[in-house]
Amino acid sequence: MPGKSTYLTDALLNHVLRGVAFPTLPANVFAGLHTADPTDAGGVGEVTGGAYARVSITRATGSFAVPADNAGVRRTSNSAVITYPTPTAAWGYIGFQSLSDAVTAGNLLYSAPIGPSTTLVTGITAGATSLTVASAAGFPTSGNYVILHDAERMLVTAGQGTTTWTMTRAYDGTTAAAHSAGSFVIQPRLINSGDTAPSFAISAMSVDEG
Repeated sequence: MPGKSTYLTDALLNHVLRGVAFPTLPANVFAGLHTADPTDAGGVGEVTGGAYARVSITRATGSFAVPADNAGVRRTSNSAVITYPTPTAAWGYIGFQSLSDAVTAGNLLYSAPIGPSTTLVTGITAGATSLTVASAAGFPTSGNYVILHDAERMLVTAGQGTTTWTMTRAYDGTTAAAHSAGSFVIQPRLINSGDTAPSFAISAMSVDEG
């Protein structure tokens, strides 16, 4: 789920409440792209191949804004656009961006959706062909479009501009699955070979601990 990772949450709780030394962080954090929710544990859906590489960001006051309240969570966002290499092969539908503590592998720190996002009002089964979302703000009001829900992509075919959508399940080679109320629904961005230097903004959210 977008926000602070299990690794970072545990490190903070251990340090603040149990007196455990906080892990030594590198001088930089590294932004990455994902075709599925990285999950709190990390390691899910990161792009591979096609000249993909994480982007290094210096840990400094000039790199991220001062944290501020945003709808009940504390949030900071990058001060400059994060630009990735030009892909030499298709990267697929990108729905999430992450911040990790290493240029490869390492530990996930934060993740955030890319593009329009909302949440599911009522859970759906793997066989459901419609869903209701909390808000349609930012999503297309006409024409078919792809949404990403956890690791499943769906094609919205009706209900555009409303909060109840009809969709084709298991789109683009993914697998239909049940999804719970409150989970994120995202409109991902398709990145193909030769697309010019993909760039995104990321917001790193620190959610309540309890």
